[in-house]
Amino acid sequence: MEEKIIPLPHKWPFLFVDSFETKDNYCEAQYYIDPNLPFFQGHFPDYPIFPGVLHIEAVAQTLGLLVKTPGLPLLARVEQARFLQPLFPGDHITIKATLENEKAGFYFGRGMIFKENTLVSEAKIVFKVAKEK
Repeated sequence: MEEKIIPLPHKWPFLFVDSFETKDNYCEAQYYIDPNLPFFQGHFPDYPIFPGVLHIEAVAQTLGLLVKTPGLPLLARVEQARFLQPLFPGDHITIKATLENEKAGFYFGRGMIFKENTLVSEAKIVFKVAKEK
């Protein structure tokens, strides 16, 4: 697999890929959950956890790295999302994503997040590429 520069438009604190490798329609990304992320102050102050919606965003960003169409990949639908274990500040995660199909400008994929070798969440995601302004 070939490691590349991250071409996503996202920036800290909303970039959830530190490094990645791709092969064909598969991408494996790494991410360190920075304890300094601002949302940890309120989610939850006495028990900070990485929000489930950001699990989805991390998978979507990883899938977005596989899209060859120019533009901005925008989330269109989330299916079969499952959150099996929480993630915490300081965790290192691996995101494994596969782009399965493209039809009429919509991209269909699935992704899983692992902490060490344990599956913590997974989802099917559909997105469409919009033209950038």
